[in-house]
Amino acid sequence: MKKSTLLLLLFTAMTLTTAANQPSKNGSIQEKLLTLQSRVSATQSISAVKPTIQKVGIPDNEPDALLDSIITRNGRGTLLKKRLFAFNQAGKPTTETELKWDSIKSIWINSVKYEYEHDSYGNMSLSKTYYWDVSKLDWYCSEMYERTYNSDGKLLMGADYAIGWMDFILAGKSKYEYTYDEHGAYASVLSYYWDRTTNSWITSNKSETTRNSQRDETLVLYYTWDKTNSVWVNTDKTEITYDSKRNILTRQTFIRSSNTAEWTMTNKINNTYNAHGDLLLSLSSRWDSESAKWIDEMKQVKEYDANGNNTSSVNYNWDAVNSVWVGSTKWEATYDNEGLQTSTADYMWDSSSSSWMGNSKMESRLQKVADGFVMLMTSYMWDYNNQTWIGSSKTENKLNNDTILAYTITQSWNNETKQWDNTGKMEYTYNQAKKMTAMLNYLWDQANTKWTASSKSEFLYDNKGNPNGTVSFSWDATGLTWMNVYKQDIRFDEYGNKVLEATYMWDSTSSTWIGNSKIETVYDQKGNVLLYAQYNQWDRTKNEWIGLLKQVRKLNAEGKASRDTTFVWNKSASDWTVKESKAYYYSNEDYSGVDENIFTGVDIYPIPAKAYLIVDGLTERTQFEISDLAGKALLKGEAVKEQKIQLDGLTSGVYLLKLNGKVGQLTKKIIVR
Repeated sequence: MKKSTLLLLLFTAMTLTTAANQPSKNGSIQEKLLTLQSRVSATQSISAVKPTIQKVGIPDNEPDALLDSIITRNGRGTLLKKRLFAFNQAGKPTTETELKWDSIKSIWINSVKYEYEHDSYGNMSLSKTYYWDVSKLDWYCSEMYERTYNSDGKLLMGADYAIGWMDFILAGKSKYEYTYDEHGAYASVLSYYWDRTTNSWITSNKSETTRNSQRDETLVLYYTWDKTNSVWVNTDKTEITYDSKRNILTRQTFIRSSNTAEWTMTNKINNTYNAHGDLLLSLSSRWDSESAKWIDEMKQVKEYDANGNNTSSVNYNWDAVNSVWVGSTKWEATYDNEGLQTSTADYMWDSSSSSWMGNSKMESRLQKVADGFVMLMTSYMWDYNNQTWIGSSKTENKLNNDTILAYTITQSWNNETKQWDNTGKMEYTYNQAKKMTAMLNYLWDQANTKWTASSKSEFLYDNKGNPNGTVSFSWDATGLTWMNVYKQDIRFDEYGNKVLEATYMWDSTSSTWIGNSKIETVYDQKGNVLLYAQYNQWDRTKNEWIGLLKQVRKLNAEGKASRDTTFVWNKSASDWTVKESKAYYYSNEDYSGVDENIFTGVDIYPIPAKAYLIVDGLTERTQFEISDLAGKALLKGEAVKEQKIQLDGLTSGVYLLKLNGKVGQLTKKIIVR
């Protein structure tokens, strides 16, 4: 991004922020300027927009049925870990247990467990984390969180516990209790610390807040707990007063003497406002107990014009040695007759010269022309030698009556010639839908005093107006032709989901596009992500993509996730290789305890079944057997991919489906209704 464009964006952001804090004096003009500035900022940011990088992974869709378990296997189908879930009657989680597969003993080994409790409002009130102690063959709690809430969902108590690294004993970390007034605002906060001797919470500090009828804080009292006398001791307090417009007039802090129990002022802030409620003066002071008087510390002074626009804000620090105020920072602004901000400048105080030194300055001017608007923005820097502002850069933006940007011209200040020199120009074209189709960049040829083409970007759209990508070119002054530089390819499916985003760089040696990055996504009609693939390298020899990560999700007949498979790229085979797979089971399917050596990528549905079953994902003919729970075989045969297994003669009940193939065996419970 060029310096002039960056300054433009910074100025636009600053102007928008300042304008948002000022009262609108002329709604239509103010709105028009904000629209123009926003459009300029958005348009000129197009060239700097990078392809959106989607977060790696397939988003989880909450299933209708409660999740019973997840079994994870590696690319060879070997068991890795299993997660078991349990829920209460309200569908809230109560336990989550993770087990690891011991391939030597062929048994599951406990690893981590989470326990949860919920109150009558559905809020989680207790959370415990356990780890399995292999030596003791028992769980030990490593972390615990307690929470209580009122009927409005506001936190009443929060306590956290964790084991110590030295003694491995669960001990408290922090605890807070809260109360609220009749309006729902907090009234008090009580904190505790953990006493390792008694293994119990000990009260530590407390704050109490009082509010006026407008719910503004007027008094805050702070206490510490006196363990010797078992009483609260009021140590500090803050008092706040307001004017009729709810502006803070004074804020005073006090400390209480432990010997005399008398209050002593420590700090105060006094604010002064005009009739409109605008801050004029803010003065902060501290109490000097030795001299028994207030000592000034900081001061802020603000000024406004007749229309209420803030024209200056100056901050001072008190010089106690010379008993004078010394400037710190200063901000100034000007406005036109319509109330639009036309300039801003900020300064720093130079103590060596006892004068203000400029830091940065921006000027803007909006001019109405026959076919639209011209917006000029000029930035300045401070000339320390001559103690004055000198030009830095200038930007001219031409917009039509629909606030569509037509061109941008940038200039820089030539301190030798004392004039503005052209530096760059951008021209924009649009289609009938007012979408930008091209952006042409020029550089100023100082020797021949003319604009010369530099680069060009073309923006493509599909028939629904979705962005189809961007192609960027650079101008070859010798060959007098445009040369490819960069290409972005974007595609959407019929439902409006982005399914492809790829970027390429032009290789002039081979005169071909070289892939830079690519993301592919596949959705179903309901917007569920079924495939996510990411590529970040290009094979120049084979002229094809080299993958990084791919995830595939399969859904069961009810539309819930049944399997997630993660792939990594195998460079030697130039293809994807399974890294890991996760199989999902739900409470209404009753699979627990039967899943043995499941085939990677195989799904069985519908469950519950009626007249038939489908085994999806098989790559070869596989023997199947359906038996009752006692092991008596009822049906036998061969299954191939997506072939229906007829369930003739089976009554309603639970059965076992066994698959036997070269890649392993699968035993799975099925429900027939």
